[in-house]
Amino acid sequence: MTDTLAVPAKWTARWIWDEGIPRTTPVEHEFRLFRRAFQAGSGAKLVIHVTADSRYQLFLNGERVSIGPCKGDAWRKHYETVDLSDRLKPGRNVLAARVLHFRPAEPPHFNTIGISSVTRTASGGFLLQGTVEGGECIDTDQKWRAGADTSVTFHFNEGSQLLGETESVDGALSPHGWQTPEYDDSAWKPAVQFWDGLTPEQTLNYEFSGPWSLTPRTIPPMFETKHTFDVLNGPVTVPPHTTWTRDLDARELTTAYPTLRVSGGKGSKIKLVYAEAYGEGEEGKAWIKKGIRDNPEGRGIFGQWDQYSPNGGVETYQPFWFRTFRFIRIKVVTGDDPMTLDSLSYIETGYPLDVKSTFESSEPRYQPLWDISIRTVRRCMQETYVDCPYYEQLQYAMDTRLEALYSSYLSADDRLMRKAIHDYHCSWHPSGLLQSRTPCVYPQIIPGFSLHWILMLHDHWRLFGDPALPRRYRSTVDSVLDWFDRKLTPDGLVGGFGYWPYFDWVKGWNGGCPPPAPDAPSSVFSLMYAASLNLAAELSEPAGYPSRAEEYHQRARVVNQAVNAHCWDSAKGVYKDGPDHDTYAMHPQVWAVLSGASTGRKAAALMERTLGDHSMAQMNWAMQFYLFRALRQTGMYERAFPLFQGWLDLVDLHVTTWPEDPVNGRSDCHAWGSVPIYEFMAEILGVQPAEPGFAAIRVDPQPGPLSWAKGTVITPRGPVSVSWTKVPSGLKVDAKGPEGVRMDVRGSGG
Repeated sequence: MTDTLAVPAKWTARWIWDEGIPRTTPVEHEFRLFRRAFQAGSGAKLVIHVTADSRYQLFLNGERVSIGPCKGDAWRKHYETVDLSDRLKPGRNVLAARVLHFRPAEPPHFNTIGISSVTRTASGGFLLQGTVEGGECIDTDQKWRAGADTSVTFHFNEGSQLLGETESVDGALSPHGWQTPEYDDSAWKPAVQFWDGLTPEQTLNYEFSGPWSLTPRTIPPMFETKHTFDVLNGPVTVPPHTTWTRDLDARELTTAYPTLRVSGGKGSKIKLVYAEAYGEGEEGKAWIKKGIRDNPEGRGIFGQWDQYSPNGGVETYQPFWFRTFRFIRIKVVTGDDPMTLDSLSYIETGYPLDVKSTFESSEPRYQPLWDISIRTVRRCMQETYVDCPYYEQLQYAMDTRLEALYSSYLSADDRLMRKAIHDYHCSWHPSGLLQSRTPCVYPQIIPGFSLHWILMLHDHWRLFGDPALPRRYRSTVDSVLDWFDRKLTPDGLVGGFGYWPYFDWVKGWNGGCPPPAPDAPSSVFSLMYAASLNLAAELSEPAGYPSRAEEYHQRARVVNQAVNAHCWDSAKGVYKDGPDHDTYAMHPQVWAVLSGASTGRKAAALMERTLGDHSMAQMNWAMQFYLFRALRQTGMYERAFPLFQGWLDLVDLHVTTWPEDPVNGRSDCHAWGSVPIYEFMAEILGVQPAEPGFAAIRVDPQPGPLSWAKGTVITPRGPVSVSWTKVPSGLKVDAKGPEGVRMDVRGSGG
């Protein structure tokens, strides 16, 4: 996709549906089908722009060529630009679109929400624009044919409401082959143009911007790779009046479109149950109790499910939205006729993350940590970063900050990171905060997550060095920091949130909130605010107002002084959770180091006490990322290596992606836990930017107990190869970076 293709000179197409406006607001989700036949000469070219409310799948001559629109919000309706030139055939061609319109999200109805990360209006619509070079204009208008697909009903899965319902499909009602050129659509009716949008004569709407503000897609299309299950080596025929069940293992947790092909079996029912692991659960409930993930002994497959009822022909079923699973249980119940299961395959999908970094070390147990971390990041990269692909598929700021950091170190691709930063900016709330998850039809605010957004913006500046982003979002940074400033108590601490003050999933913390929350002053929120002020100060110069840097630093110093005055327990030598709370957690100790409230020898001693005091509330795997940073900042990184044991223990449970946390045990795929990626790249290999955007590169390995390590770290400037070994005099480090980039290599000796 190029910029010249992405923006039409004029919008000439019209929004269509199978009926006009006004129309009744739907009480259920609704599918509509659209087709357009056209002629193309040999070697003809065709570039289209396409979007829909709420989602579409587009086919050319029966082959799927685009899925979208990319997730946006009420102010940004993304459209895809697709070059179909090399897929046209001389003569007659057919474009066919299946559009799913989700019912409106107001009033709240969590059990019938649809996909909560997909924005929708009260009316469905489809828009496609394009002209065959030297031939027909195929813009959406009355020449398109419209039909309805009534074969699908949706059912609720308890425990995954925010992801939406799954499908029950009646094959007798399915318009089989509707997307192919051979299908007879003569019974369909002409599509109805119901809104012009921007007409060719207009470039601006002065009075009404309309429900869909068209914005080019900024990320590449999702990849698709077909896989088969090893155990289904050929067709399986199930006799009449028989129940047949088989469990299928994809060998790793994946995000994919399961594709079922059957013959015969009229009156049968085929149920596909998707699970992250074997576990103890109940039918129809997504949450299960897990142990060793691939151990079926005393456990079953429970979770989200689809059902297909064949009509007796040769039929293919694939759900409209991808599913997340490691295991699929297929259950067939036949009626009077036998049914043949010809195949069950799946098309893996996700963001096209191109992993260019590598890592090896003298500790062979670290290799699974590397592989599992990469796989987890892959599964949590879709059209946005997502918290988990199985339960919610929502982009949360705390998760996203870490996922973006890890994916950047793996690929040096910042397109999804840029989109995420802008997504949060667009979620701005009049309070001054950002929504904790976006896009989402049900807004939610977690104050600390707005600070994680500032950390992400700082990461982008540090890794990619583009001053356009700090400048673009400087007012948003100010807005977030000013909200926290307004929440300072007379003692100078952050308190009185008014929103969910989640910080970490910790045993003993109610709803993930530090004990003083939600109303009392909190040491950890105060310290995180101070740390964010200091990072915002570093963004001030590229943002275009360097004079703000000292103001931010001064505000941070004042908050740190307040925490030291009111939350320091001199008897224990650690920070309390709040001035009036004699409870203790690792979190304030770590953030005291990161904020500068504790420095030098005092900070090192604080970290020593923190690691040794297991009575403190402990950090979740994701939050341990910040513990690693505090240990590095205090010169104690060798003490970080025992922390990897938490990940090694998970390997013994045969996980293929990292679980969400050790407290609730819900999701088996949460990329905020892929901490080893950063530690292996930035610390053990030691590759970090010495100047923003890796304009200069520092290589400062932290060997700990390892005897050697080697690998490649990709940067926006090019790859950095590092190989080091321990020698009697220290470390022998060989490092090679991009041509013309200054390298600061430390630890060399021997």
